[in-house]
Amino acid sequence: MATTLVLKLTSSDLPYRRPVWAALSEIFLDTSFAEADYERLARVLGQSPYTTEDLNVILVTEVRPVCIWNLFWWEWAGFDSSWLEARILSHRASPFRLLYMSGLLTLLYPWTPEWRRLLQTVRRYRTPESQQAPPPDTASHPLAFHPLHT
Repeated sequence: MATTLVLKLTSSDLPYRRPVWAALSEIFLDTSFAEADYERLARVLGQSPYTTEDLNVILVTEVRPVCIWNLFWWEWAGFDSSWLEARILSHRASPFRLLYMSGLLTLLYPWTPEWRRLLQTVRRYRTPESQQAPPPDTASHPLAFHPLHT
């Protein structure tokens, strides 16, 4: 499958995308992950119709631009789902999205240990036909995505 920076989003996609947005937004909370958190998020992402490549695109182009600002808000309880959806849809419709995306070609895949571990856990919830090859070990990538919690 070819890498794309834009995934189709129609009204019929929203019921599938909402739980993915909610799960991915938790990466940006000012909290740390326990094993149960990885399992819970991986179950949601693993049961979605999106490939791991699609999940990377959704994380970087839809959720990250909206939730990265938590660096200043320090939200720890979770993002309101209505707020999150409205912000993501607004960002997708914004002409400034193209400026943001133009710098993402080298940042398409976030390579933090947390994200790699989450993707490994996601693969356990997938059927053998949908499993993807594990991502390369690029934790030291100079342009790596860094979540708010370590």
